[in-house]
Amino acid sequence: MTVLPINIARVPNLLSQRLSLSNLGRTSLSLLDVQTQLATGRQINRPSDDSVKASAISVLDDRLAVAQQRNRNLSHATSVLDTLDTSIGGITDLVRQAQTIASSQVGVQSDAQTRSQQAVVVDSLISSLLNLSLIHI
Repeated sequence: MTVLPINIARVPNLLSQRLSLSNLGRTSLSLLDVQTQLATGRQINRPSDDSVKASAISVLDDRLAVAQQRNRNLSHATSVLDTLDTSIGGITDLVRQAQTIASSQVGVQSDAQTRSQQAVVVDSLISSLLNLSLIHI
């Protein structure tokens, strides 16, 4: 039942009905808002519900998005560095192998034919080294 304010004791029936209908509408709207809050689990569903809290939520959402992007960037950088580290390890092995072969041919023990064969091996190692370095640049 609608209670009319005291200052409008003598009013037409139409005004009384409109006031009651208006009160029912506000009550229904309030119930709908509460029902929506319960169903979604959120206190604010639209920025117009509470502009101050909505702006705070927006700022926090932006910070969360930036932090998530930073984590994705760091993850990507880590995987790139791991790949480069593996490649550098392979390049280091190739350089050591070429150095070992070249150093073994410096002495008096090897003849010209052996040196030329080992030079082909060292040349193929250098080509592999260049291929690896071009792939990761």
